[in-house]
Amino acid sequence: MTALATEAVRIGLRYVRGLSEKKGAKEIEDERRRNGDFRSLFDFIERTRVKREVIENLIACGAFDSFGLERRELIWQLGLIYRSEGRNTEQRQLALALPTEQDMVHLQPMSDWDKMRADYIILGMSPNVHPMSFLRPRLHEGIASTAMVASIDDGKPIEVAGLVVCRQRPQTAKGFIFMVLEDEFGLVNVIVKPDVYETHRTLVRGEPFVIVRGAFQRRDGITNLMAESFVPLTAGGLSPAAHNFGTGHGGRH
Repeated sequence: MTALATEAVRIGLRYVRGLSEKKGAKEIEDERRRNGDFRSLFDFIERTRVKREVIENLIACGAFDSFGLERRELIWQLGLIYRSEGRNTEQRQLALALPTEQDMVHLQPMSDWDKMRADYIILGMSPNVHPMSFLRPRLHEGIASTAMVASIDDGKPIEVAGLVVCRQRPQTAKGFIFMVLEDEFGLVNVIVKPDVYETHRTLVRGEPFVIVRGAFQRRDGITNLMAESFVPLTAGGLSPAAHNFGTGHGGRH
């Protein structure tokens, strides 16, 4: 998942929560370049000055999956070999490189949902699976996916569910809200009229997952969903951040 993995590089280390690009991420990459791949969790801790909470984040988002242990087992192992820091990182103590197998316990692997949720919490995204893949089975068959958008006739009423990845309210838009809804297949533009916004203000402004009902609009090759109503879509406590009301246009919320 990260630059620590040998089989694929998908997400840069700078995306990991708590790991800055200039300091922590660069130090890890430089150490790996000088002395080769990290061979174990102990080897990583011994060769870097990364704090424990950041190592936990790296484990949780899959950076050490190539070491052959489940993520919960790696976090357990981290507790066995990591010692508290002193006033600075150079004073950190590391347990002796002794076998830890006798102290390991059998832990259930993280579920696919747990892994995806950890990705969003730590990385702000998931390179493996979209949340809607898990939420889709809860929806009735009448809710369209973005994969179906190309075949929908202009003016047809539809319902679409997804994750809100962008909200904009330009000053020049006369109170209209522009949203982008994402599901496991792609994106759809959503336009919210001022009266609809006033009725569903809370959902439009802050709900991460929504079901939008409205009329499909196709104009000059551009497709939009003209929203008429919103319903929240429960996502098990997952609340990814969207790009909200910005991009330099300003405007009242």
